Amino acid sequence: MNLEKLAPFGALGAIGGAVAAYAALLWLSSTTAIGGAPGATGGVDTITRNVVYIGWAVPVAIIVAAHFAFYKQLKKGPTSLNDSPI
Repeated sequence: MNLEKLAPFGALGAIGGAVAAYAALLWLSSTTAIGGAPGATGGVDTITRNVVYIGWAVPVAIIVAAHFAFYKQLKKGPTSLNDSPI
């Protein structure tokens, strides 16, 4: 089996994993009442929560963009340095 054809799907899997990890962090960090105390959010208001979500989105977006570039490069296949038109 030729693994060169499966390599791009590994990059897509990394994209899916990064997005799933971000979604899990969003879900786990949602502010809810804890232990029967209404409004117990640990001092995190909606502005702070949104800033943290944006802060987490930046590295996830960088990881997704890098792996998408890897996907495109792997999808194109192997190339030689001697093929450059320079």
